[in-house]
Amino acid sequence: MNTMKQMTNRQKKRDRCDLVHRDGRLCAPSANYFENRAQLAYGFWALPKLMKELGSDKSEEQWRAINSLAEHISNPLHGQRAINVYEIVRSRDSMMYTASSILDMITKDNDDVYYLHEHYRALNSLTDIYSRDVCAPSYPPSLWRHLARFLELMPHQAMDRGFFMILRKRINGRLYNYHIHDMKCFALLLRCPEGLTQLLNCDGIKELYLILSDKTRILSTYENVVFALMNGLFGRKILWRCAELTNLPDFIVKLAKDYTNINMQLWCFQCLRELGAIPCVKRYIIDSFYEDLKNIKCVADANEKQRAELLYWLSREVYHISNLRLHEREKIDENCS
Repeated sequence: MNTMKQMTNRQKKRDRCDLVHRDGRLCAPSANYFENRAQLAYGFWALPKLMKELGSDKSEEQWRAINSLAEHISNPLHGQRAINVYEIVRSRDSMMYTASSILDMITKDNDDVYYLHEHYRALNSLTDIYSRDVCAPSYPPSLWRHLARFLELMPHQAMDRGFFMILRKRINGRLYNYHIHDMKCFALLLRCPEGLTQLLNCDGIKELYLILSDKTRILSTYENVVFALMNGLFGRKILWRCAELTNLPDFIVKLAKDYTNINMQLWCFQCLRELGAIPCVKRYIIDSFYEDLKNIKCVADANEKQRAELLYWLSREVYHISNLRLHEREKIDENCS
């Protein structure tokens, strides 16, 4: 009878680790490592099996195959075979383009952007992607559009995550299409005070000027370069820094003559208006480009209105703006005499 009780007690304690000392310690929890991994075959049969499971309709099977594939191709021999035989790099790029397109479609509205950031920390994920390799040759255009929506709505948080330095390094490195995607995102960061402060500290306005004046590397479009310049000019110290870049208005007026790019032309007019706040620059624009500005063609009503306002403002002197009219000046002169 006693023997049966002892056997029963032992049976109850099968989930205990230390049966000898009977101190009641539980067994360590089972590892879930293999739950997230596929069952691999030995040798060269493992890769075909993983590639087959990657195309499975079952999401769990795909997930296990992805986790196992990442470890399997860490072996250079298997990695080279995956590239040569199964074109794993092309498959990865295809998946990235597909995922980026989906993200681009689901963040059309501002509410969607805030929802993704609040519930899934989407901006943190984007930071991980772009900071992983700052000098990556390119990213899908849809991923850039996805990022731009976050930078437009929350530039302060993007600045805290280091996007200013990431994008600036990519621009200075003249990476592929940097003047289109990288520059637009960079310009959006300049819409917050922290972005303007960083631009002033690194003399970023000089870097934009060098891009505009570089005749050895003609860009396909300067739209986002002008966009970044316009946003940067809202900083007063940056604006006065432009007084030292004496021929900066030359490049802006030249770009303003391109009436086919409506956005760039509109931003050029705005840049000239901001630069004209510096008296010496305003006089230079009047003497050198007033007639050119009068003859510039505009196909959009907003551009024509902005051009007319710019010409009107350039034709006004300081005493016009300050309500110090000519007849009032004559009265003052008479009283003084």
